[in-house]
Amino acid sequence: MSEIVKKNADSLKKNSVKVFTCEMAMKNYNVNKDSLVYVDEISRGADVIVKMANKGYEILTF
Repeated sequence: MSEIVKKNADSLKKNSVKVFTCEMAMKNYNVNKDSLVYVDEISRGADVIVKMANKGYEILTF
């Protein structure tokens, strides 16, 4: 998955695809910001991610 995102980062930007991640999930899985392949915004909690999913956003997850 990370290779696909890495190779298509420019296409994601051009097509206005926003990639969000949850800070709490990053802590739970011991992932730091530097190891993220691509992200537009880091939210504080999962509630933001769930709210976006309920609005129909497609979300890349790890």
